[in-house]
Amino acid sequence: MADTTRVGTGTVVTMGTTNYNAEIIGISHADETVPVIDVSHMGTTGSRSKITGELIDHGSFDVEIHISPSKLDTMKTALGTIQAISIKFPLVTGETNNATAAGSGAITAHNYTIPLEDKIVGGFTVTWTGAVTYTDPS
Repeated sequence: MADTTRVGTGTVVTMGTTNYNAEIIGISHADETVPVIDVSHMGTTGSRSKITGELIDHGSFDVEIHISPSKLDTMKTALGTIQAISIKFPLVTGETNNATAAGSGAITAHNYTIPLEDKIVGGFTVTWTGAVTYTDPS
């Protein structure tokens, strides 16, 4: 079942098989990187020589949520399941379609905190497992 999790600004995270149905508090995306390769050798003089690789690591993103206690088992069983993931970003004034990021990924970590007399605050990390496609808004 597709999961649609919304934040007040209109951001939606949809996962192909996991059903969190939680209120998003925030999303934070880690760095997308390429490797830096040191090509210096015994004959290199002056400074080290480096080149960048061609393979992009799309990283991961963390989602902070308010979650129902009934969904804690879902958090555990979703770990490691590769599924379609998409993020629909908030609509900006003048645009009719949202910008999106989409690819495959897996929930690789989850956590929760139970503050005194408050909603359960939890979170999960999604690690992208392949290419991520960004679609510009229109």
